[in-house]
Amino acid sequence: MRDYNGFSGRQRQRAQNWLNREWDWGRFARPSKCIACGQTARVIDAHAEDYSDPFRAGVTDGFHLCRICHSMVHLRSTNPKAWRDYRSKVEAGGRAKILKENQRYPGGTSKFTTDDMFDWGSPPQRQALLEIELSQDEAARRLAGDPRDRGLE
Repeated sequence: MRDYNGFSGRQRQRAQNWLNREWDWGRFARPSKCIACGQTARVIDAHAEDYSDPFRAGVTDGFHLCRICHSMVHLRSTNPKAWRDYRSKVEAGGRAKILKENQRYPGGTSKFTTDDMFDWGSPPQRQALLEIELSQDEAARRLAGDPRDRGLE
């Protein structure tokens, strides 16, 4: 696992291993629906921006994403235009089409910015991709020890 958002790959892997054990032991229900686009057809991953306290109840435990949404979240800083286009399509009710069962997306996700790569439905009730983007700011403040994150301001 690669470094992300100021956290080492080792920290991220440790958090993912813990979460996998919780799912395997039945302490947490494995997510079955992407909170961003509503996809249910494939594996749903948990996403965290802050690995100092990952998967905090009521904070980061609600970011369950399909592989396409998850890949786009992680690639948003390397291709901001594709990220903005993808996010706007999901917020308008788009769900990226699954092209083949074992498809790998990193590096190839920018194609998910054209209308023909989406199935269309109702817009989601929650703008989860925007929430994730905004939570990155919160994670950065926590890492920096910003007093606003401790309720001291």
